[in-house]
Formats: sequence, structure tokens, C-alpha cells
Amino acid sequence: MEKVRELPPVSFSYSGQLVDNRRAPADFIQFWLRKGAHVVIYGHWVCRWPPPWAVLVLAAGGAGCWPG
Repeated sequence: MEKVRELPPVSFSYSGQLVDNRRAPADFIQFWLRKGAHVVIYGHWVCRWPPPWAVLVLAAGGAGCWPG
């Protein structure tokens, strides 16, 4: 917690609440952990696009049912 307080002052509004590294370091850390998890989860999802079943549909001639 002390290391977070030693950072330059950072505060921003998120979801109607103030996130501030000096006043609430635990909330600040929790915010960045959640955002990091989102990056990992969505990054994994994007890297697996198109999903394996979509490739099978396209290979079977189902291109007309695929959007785009």
C-alpha cells in the first residue's frame, strides 16, 4: 500500500466513484487488477477469433450465413 501512495497523485472518476491512489490505495489496486483481468480475458477471446466452429461452418459452404 505504501508503494501506491508513493506514486504521483492519480485520481479519476470511474462508475460514479472517485478512484484515488492516495486516499484509497486498496480501491486503486483493485481497479487496476480488474482492468488487467479484462485485458487478459478479452485478449484471449480476440486471439481465438474466429472460433473453431466458425471455420467448420465456412469450410462446409456456410459463408452465406456468416455476417460480414
